[in-house]
Amino acid sequence: MSVRAGLRAVLVAAGLLAVAVTPVAAKPMLSVTMIEDSPCHFVVMYNWSNMGHGTDLTARIQLVALQGLNITPLALSSTSPVSGQFGEASAEFTSTEPAPYLYKAHVSLETSRGTVLPRTDLYSDYAASLPETCS
Repeated sequence: MSVRAGLRAVLVAAGLLAVAVTPVAAKPMLSVTMIEDSPCHFVVMYNWSNMGHGTDLTARIQLVALQGLNITPLALSSTSPVSGQFGEASAEFTSTEPAPYLYKAHVSLETSRGTVLPRTDLYSDYAASLPETCS
């Protein structure tokens, strides 16, 4: 084998080794699930991974009521500190609203300075398909 061919083989092998040990950037993942386990009682589960931003984040879960185009915040639960690398938070809410509403959960991760991480600001699906009165 010539010197040139030997160097080429070493460079190819080094390149393949570098590819093999280079970590693949993990894709951020988010999920929010809201269930109504009994009338007007809601359980929300929020999971995330690969969001970055350290370990001093706050997970916020809010129960919101929707009527037409109006969104009314009803209750808030916070969990801190949480890691942006991966984590989960859950909350239980009971509504006593006398008006007929549709219910959703609004979730986010916030930094210690109160800045919401844009990729983490999302809403769940509706808890039910029809408005309900919870008085």
